[in-house]
Amino acid sequence: MNELSRLVYLDAMGIDSYISRFQLPGARTTQRLAVVPDTPASPEPGTGEHQRSAATRTGGAPTIERIPVEQPRRESPTPRLTTPAASSDSPPRFSLATIVAGGWLWVEELQGIPLAREQVQLVQSMANALQQADGGQPSGQEDVTSRPDIAQFDWPMHNNQQLDLGEAAARAALASFLGRKIEQQRLGLVLLGPASARRVQVAELACPRVALSYSTVAMLDDPSLKRPVWTELKSILRRD
Repeated sequence: MNELSRLVYLDAMGIDSYISRFQLPGARTTQRLAVVPDTPASPEPGTGEHQRSAATRTGGAPTIERIPVEQPRRESPTPRLTTPAASSDSPPRFSLATIVAGGWLWVEELQGIPLAREQVQLVQSMANALQQADGGQPSGQEDVTSRPDIAQFDWPMHNNQQLDLGEAAARAALASFLGRKIEQQRLGLVLLGPASARRVQVAELACPRVALSYSTVAMLDDPSLKRPVWTELKSILRRD
């Protein structure tokens, strides 16, 4: 029986057959099967496989031309300095100076600068002139109504975050502050500068006489502004 047939029969009966890797001394000669590797099919001449096979046999490798590809530049991340946005819940902050003189309440917003003596003197001069034009005390006599009574309104008035410190609360508090002075002394109102005119809600005040003027800072910087202010104030007196 040939060796291949014997192995087939043993495998069919479920019997394992082992063959030694080399011939043992004194043992029966083992018949081994020669393993012949499959011969790969020769590639046809002129094809890519034939060229690669020829290059392998000659030991050379086909030259592959590489096309340089520009790599995108990666910029190193740099930290961006961001300014924290102002919180919409932060309360408005402002200060208003009030001067009671000559039967008028003079209101001017302080732009971060304390009220100067020159500003008070300018208001007092205009108040005295208004009083004389309105038939008040003659010049040279002391009139207590022309003495300036200076006060300051600051917002916020406290730092209690549990209470309302918003824009509406600021307008209401300012209207109450000015309204008490106007009603108690029956004063007219002069808003000095556009900043104070934006702060004060005239409709919330029971004041029939209201005048809009340049700020004292602007009039001190440019004295020519005093004439139109004086003209406006006198026109209010004539309407009364």
